[in-house]
Amino acid sequence: MEAAGDNYCKVVTKTHQLISRHTVKGMVKELNSDYFIQTHRAYVVNRERIDSIHEKEQLVIINGCEVPIGRTYKEELYSQMRRC
Repeated sequence: MEAAGDNYCKVVTKTHQLISRHTVKGMVKELNSDYFIQTHRAYVVNRERIDSIHEKEQLVIINGCEVPIGRTYKEELYSQMRRC
């Protein structure tokens, strides 16, 4: 999921892309934190779909797509991934 303007976010699945009239912040509140991790102020990912994490480049790779890791979210991301 990624931000798509002020009050919208784009939800991306393997087969679809949907626009939702919610902010990323609003969607984070609704999602199950056991599965979803915010990696950046504009991105939330399903932790079960993460293929790799590149610490040096500060990127999460999912199906070949690069998702940035923001400084604010880095420690929480690594902490949650260690619990897997």
